[in-house]
Amino acid sequence: MKPEGNSFTDRGCPLCESRRSRQHVNVNRRYASNEYELVLWKCQDCGFVFLRNEIDIEYDGDYLEREAVITKGDPYAQFIARERVSGIARVVPPEPGKRFLDIGIGDGLLLHLAEELGYATYGLDINADGLRLARSTYGIRAELSLEPMGDAFPGTQFDVIHMNEVIEHVTDPMPLLNNCRKRLKEGGCLVIQTGNIDSVVSKIRGRSWAYIRPVHVSYFSTKTLLHAIKESGFKPIKWMTLDWRLQSVVSQAGRLLKHGQAKGGLKMMTLYLTSIAHGMRRSVVVYAT
Repeated sequence: MKPEGNSFTDRGCPLCESRRSRQHVNVNRRYASNEYELVLWKCQDCGFVFLRNEIDIEYDGDYLEREAVITKGDPYAQFIARERVSGIARVVPPEPGKRFLDIGIGDGLLLHLAEELGYATYGLDINADGLRLARSTYGIRAELSLEPMGDAFPGTQFDVIHMNEVIEHVTDPMPLLNNCRKRLKEGGCLVIQTGNIDSVVSKIRGRSWAYIRPVHVSYFSTKTLLHAIKESGFKPIKWMTLDWRLQSVVSQAGRLLKHGQAKGGLKMMTLYLTSIAHGMRRSVVVYAT
């Protein structure tokens, strides 16, 4: 997501505005039949890693197909979404009038599950095809918008603001986070998941880490994500690699085994066990108020 008026020429750090950045990695990646050179820089003051050169990606129906956002009939995707909504509900219990905003709605699964629990739902995306997909796939009732966060749903405050694998697409994350702070009610909860560039898997794979992609322009670590969240006025309350519950993982793995999907069940248990020590796997999830 490239904010209007932003320039990549001699840009400072998007988090702390420091000009003390050095080239971190330079790689070539193929995406949608095109070859891209990705030049990542790392801030020497706060440690944030960001794309220095400009990449033009169309967020349309073809993007949705390439990114495999269709979750209907996918038990793994359904499980992940249910665990996320359950985790949020333990912090902000659903009640009539509680407003739940999902930024980057995918095919609408998370909003659908939030509606089932009783939240008043809202969705924000830059992909018009994604909004149509969400309506047709899950029949969500949410109010939807293609407007920037600062302009969408004027006058509305939210009890929950959620971003799953979204902030890495945003060239300048701080204005987005600042707008989230303005729009979150007192006692509300912000939930963000993104990649962790300081994870063990990232360090092992180095330049070949699959998360380094033309669609990603901001690369957080746990440290830099917490820094950005705090600088925006939030208070982090917990952070982890996955917000799955052991009982849920065991139950889901058992169901997969029962239906002859032993490989899927084993994958879930392995992911859960290797995520207990934060920093092993690729992701970081932060809950903040």
